[in-house]
Amino acid sequence: MRPTATDQRRRIATRLASAALLAAGVLVPALAHAAAAPPAAVCTNSFTVSVTPGFTMTPGAGKLSSNGQTGSLECFGAIGGQRITGPGTVGFVEKHRSGTCRGHTGTGRVHLVIPTTAGDKHLYGALAVRRTGLTVRVKVRFPDIRYSGNGVIFPRKGDCTSTPLEQIRVTMTGTLRET
Repeated sequence: MRPTATDQRRRIATRLASAALLAAGVLVPALAHAAAAPPAAVCTNSFTVSVTPGFTMTPGAGKLSSNGQTGSLECFGAIGGQRITGPGTVGFVEKHRSGTCRGHTGTGRVHLVIPTTAGDKHLYGALAVRRTGLTVRVKVRFPDIRYSGNGVIFPRKGDCTSTPLEQIRVTMTGTLRET
């Protein structure tokens, strides 16, 4: 039996009401959490990374480095009550134990320089990385500030099939949040 136009409208209305209730159930707690959260800055950054030795399909230990304060950092918002006034820099060193072309986890150190209305803010922190394929998830613990971000990796030198992946370009977006 074919549904009538009234039945079809009733189904659509029920689906829309269900979707609205589901969205409210997800959105209201998220908005409440956001309202209670401390001030934050949203950042994008980009940097080239040297991988030593290069990633292959065989697991191995190694190091990743930006080779100094060579990365670009653009943040919008405030840190420590001071408005961010322009682009900054990022540098890092990371070690991993069983990295491959498929992924790795690593730990290391990060240094951010962020210009603010009170002058350059230097942040030094502990880095935790989880990479799967060409995507990366990063968390950094600075004193009184946390960074959480996601990024994409672009191979620059090596391809993981015929040659080891020795250099990558990383582009990330994340949030600096005061604790």
